[in-house]
This record gives sequence, C-alpha cells and structure tokens, in this order.
Amino acid sequence: MGNSIFVRCSIEAGAFSGERVIGVRLVESGKYLGVAPIDYCYTREGQQLATTTIREKTDNGKLAARLVRDVGDSALIYMPDGETIEVPAEEVEERK
Repeated sequence: MGNSIFVRCSIEAGAFSGERVIGVRLVESGKYLGVAPIDYCYTREGQQLATTTIREKTDNGKLAARLVRDVGDSALIYMPDGETIEVPAEEVEERK
C-alpha cells in the first residue's frame, strides 16, 4: 500500500464552511474526533465534497490521510490535523 490512503469516517459540518468534523474508528474502543479541511473529505465513491454537500452527519465518507506504518491488522495513519492514530486495517484503502 502506498503512502496516500483513504480512511473511512463519519463527516459532519464544521464551524466554518471550509472544514468538516470527522470521526474515525480506532483500534482500541472508541472513535477519534477531529477537524479536517474540506479538501481532504470525500464521499465513499471517491468524489471530493463540495462546501455545501454536508448539512447533517453522515457515516458514508472517507478522508485523505497518510499511511505511517502498516501493522498487519491495523494501520498507523497521519491525519490532516497533525495527529497520528491507529485504526483497523479494514478502514483503510489505497488512494489512487
């Protein structure tokens, strides 16, 4: 898998038009909540979100991120907000 990946996430409107609040399932119980620029947010089909696309919370999105390390059943990824988190491997796909 290359460095550029998508991670499945929930997406909802942020405080500003150019940002979205994202939620990503973690390896250990729970969910990571963060903020990402809209340029990093995509539909599950791979279409980049427009600034008016998300009005309500959706679980059908994905976020562009960077793969730091593949750990087998999990992946260590670098998020757009600068955080590094560990997610289940099935939540990650290569970005083409």
